[in-house]
Amino acid sequence: MQQYEQIVDDILTILTADVDPADDALRDTDTRYSDAVAEVNERLVACDKLLHKGHRAEAIQECEREPNLLDVLAVLDFPEAGQWSEYVRQFGLAGPPVLRSDIAMDLNDAYTTDSELGDVLRQHRLLALARAPLGPRLKVLRQIARRDAGNPIWLEDVRNWERVRHSQLPRELEGAVANNDLPAIAQLVQEVRSREWMTPPPDALAKRIADAHQQICTKQARRQLESLEKELTEAYADCDVQRARKIREQWKACAAVGIVRNDDPLLEMAAPALQWLSEQDRQDRELHEYEDALAALETALDARASQQELERLTHVLLRFEQGLSETLEQRLQSRFADLEKAKRRKTTIALAAIVMFVLLVAGLTVWAIYFYGQRKLLASHDKNLTDLIAARKLEAARSYAEDVRQNAPALYGMPEIQNRIKTLETAELEEQTRQERFAQLLQDARTLGQTWDGHWQAEAKLGDAEKLAEKAPEHRQHAERKELDEARGELGATRGQQQAEINEAWLTEYGAWRQPFEQLDRSDPDEIQRLLREGEALAKRSKVDAHTRSQIQPQLEELRTGYDKQILNQTESELLQRITDAVGDRPKYTRSLQAYIEKLAQKPRAADFRQVLENESTSWDGIEAWDQLLARWATLQLNRINAAQAGELIAEAETLLQQHPGFPAAATVQQVIEFLRPIRARIKEDGTRLEASLIPDLDVPPVKDFRIVWQSQANGRPKRFYFMDQAPQVLVRTVKLEHLINNLGEMRQLEIPRQEVKNAELGRTFDWTSPQQQFYDYLVEQLPRLDDASWESTFFAIIRQLHTEPQLGPDFEMEPILKIEVLDRLLQTACEGSYAVQRGFGPWRDLIVKARQDGRLDLAANWVDPENDNGNRARAAAQRLIESMGPIEVASTRAGQAWKEMTASRSWERYRWVGYLIRDETQMWTCPVPAAGSDLTGDLVVFQRSSGTAPTLVKIGRLETGRATLVLAGAQVEGRPVFVTLAP
Repeated sequence: MQQYEQIVDDILTILTADVDPADDALRDTDTRYSDAVAEVNERLVACDKLLHKGHRAEAIQECEREPNLLDVLAVLDFPEAGQWSEYVRQFGLAGPPVLRSDIAMDLNDAYTTDSELGDVLRQHRLLALARAPLGPRLKVLRQIARRDAGNPIWLEDVRNWERVRHSQLPRELEGAVANNDLPAIAQLVQEVRSREWMTPPPDALAKRIADAHQQICTKQARRQLESLEKELTEAYADCDVQRARKIREQWKACAAVGIVRNDDPLLEMAAPALQWLSEQDRQDRELHEYEDALAALETALDARASQQELERLTHVLLRFEQGLSETLEQRLQSRFADLEKAKRRKTTIALAAIVMFVLLVAGLTVWAIYFYGQRKLLASHDKNLTDLIAARKLEAARSYAEDVRQNAPALYGMPEIQNRIKTLETAELEEQTRQERFAQLLQDARTLGQTWDGHWQAEAKLGDAEKLAEKAPEHRQHAERKELDEARGELGATRGQQQAEINEAWLTEYGAWRQPFEQLDRSDPDEIQRLLREGEALAKRSKVDAHTRSQIQPQLEELRTGYDKQILNQTESELLQRITDAVGDRPKYTRSLQAYIEKLAQKPRAADFRQVLENESTSWDGIEAWDQLLARWATLQLNRINAAQAGELIAEAETLLQQHPGFPAAATVQQVIEFLRPIRARIKEDGTRLEASLIPDLDVPPVKDFRIVWQSQANGRPKRFYFMDQAPQVLVRTVKLEHLINNLGEMRQLEIPRQEVKNAELGRTFDWTSPQQQFYDYLVEQLPRLDDASWESTFFAIIRQLHTEPQLGPDFEMEPILKIEVLDRLLQTACEGSYAVQRGFGPWRDLIVKARQDGRLDLAANWVDPENDNGNRARAAAQRLIESMGPIEVASTRAGQAWKEMTASRSWERYRWVGYLIRDETQMWTCPVPAAGSDLTGDLVVFQRSSGTAPTLVKIGRLETGRATLVLAGAQVEGRPVFVTLAP
């Protein structure tokens, strides 16, 4: 940590110094800081990758590795870091990389999540260590997945565990049912009904568990009901109500599960006791209701309730048999008597109050009649004034007000009438203002209408005056409308005179413009454009009416058409020239075609260009890629290719065949690939050599360590006796030995005359070396010399050695069955690593395979024991198979011919892009050839391709020193590239 702090201190010292540091010091400090930031970023990125994979704990562990990553980040991310970057760039230095602080935020979130998950993760680990059942472990895992929702690993674990849990549930159910374990089954029911499943158990399994739970619950409930029935009957017999009620509650709980029919025998047995309890419940309820009614009546008496309430409560109490007690009845009678006396006193007081009220009402009635009349008259005057003002009848309203003032001064002075007078005065003032505004608007409209530009303002003024006229009193509306009509007439006449003068001036200019138009040279685009600009300016002249201006439109349209045609031809010529110049440059050619399509989309050839781009542009890449491949392969010497080079060449060619199939050289390239594949196979995927397994495969008996004793026979064919460890005992007249009688190591003792032993003598003993041991020694000597350059020659020598092995005579050769096994193993490796060996010796392998399949070759026969009949028959068959392979020279010749054909130098036909197809003005096909192709000669071809198909090579003509002669075949499209065939 100290080294990072020192770097930051050095940076701050430089930034706060009065003079710039030496170049070496500045460069050293920048390098140290940049390296530190790069190191931190590397660790941050490593943590980020772990977080994205869901390995949060590993990411935190990496972060906390010394020095602590976040602590280092806090030191390096100092406030002046941006200032330092700008400072060093002033001296031509690249500056430090940007700190990945965003990853640090993710790490902080990881710490937070890890702390939140601490307890549940600990529980998860403890359950795993305790090998707890999967059910509780799955419950904890779901808690982890919910809390750590951003980590997909937990969700995947939950899904996997749930699948395992699905397979466990049927077994657990069977065990619980067998043990009659109701709690366990109930837990299974709760588990399968849980909503926490990501993949719920199958419905059939959930139903099985629920049915099993219901069956056991019913069974246990019925057993408990049988016991409760006896206890209930005993309580009934003892008249023990409290005990019976407790038993009844248990009965109800069990009956809800164990009784499903109304005619259940248990119900019939318990019915008398249950009915007795119901009667007891009814009597208790009546007693409680009586006591409640009695208490309510006594409370009402104490509270001196009303007679009506007392009578109601008494009626409720009398419904019960117990009725009223004598004391309570006396209290009721006393209360009713008191209520009667109070009632009589209230009646007397009420009669006196009624008399006084009648006298008061009579006086008030007389006064009210007078007051009502005055108020009614006031309201009438107020309404009439309001209506007149609202109707804008101001003069009538003023006259009405004067009548009220003279005839009813008292009412005139009332606030209501005075308010209406004020409203009238306001309305009169507003009307005067309106009339003045109306007159001013008319005057303004006449003034503005004298000029062209003021016409629309004058119209607006008249519009405003019309709105004011709509608000005029009824007696003024007619006069004001008349004034408006007169003003509009004057405005229209003035406007018409102005329009006529403007139109006349425009027609004069139009006549002057028509003279050069009639004499125009239509082939001069510049003159057309000049006259068109002048005419369009006339057509857009303001103030001239549309009908007058429309006279110039036919001439303008004629000019536009002529100009567009000239420009279009010029543009097309330029675009076609760009296409010609782009021949050979695929991106530039593509852009040139696209430019033509965008600018001249209406041209028929634009559709052909679009078709070429959509269907054939990828073929251009293929042609280029094939040309580059063939240029490189033209220099290949296939007889010197090693395994690594073969792999690279195959990968390159197969990629090209997959991306761009169907090109002419594809078949020949595929043949070369077939030649290279065995060479590539000499290096296995694990990096070891293909032939490396030969020695280990043959380094076992009976190839190695099998030694032999040859015993002559009368028929001339010696017998073979094999042994491994203990050499035969050579005596004066005989040879004693223990020889193998099978491949399992079983031995048999034998003594043969010494003169019958045909092994080569070595002093007083013999050479016991077997033919297979001799071949094995030769193989061990030859294989280390094997490499990619000598593969065919080395294996041919080894195969020849096996086929024509050194021998004492024609009958002293290797066991035929073993020879075929060794030969098959040799050919397997030799053919797998060489195309030529496959072609030469492949038929031998085919014979061996066929002999195995049809049963002619029994490799399992016991050829070790010379007395074994099955072994002797198999040996003869094997010998015939070897003879059927024919001379080795024939196979060698086939291999040599295949090698010569594949390694001979090849001439690849290549193609160069020299032009493209296009029709001329007479619709004849042409092929423009740029200057770069002027010295080329050869057949001209195109690659035709429809969408999704391989390209087809079609000859279309001949190129002679840059001049194309076309003889088209098949449907062609404009824009299709044309290639010249280059001689090999």
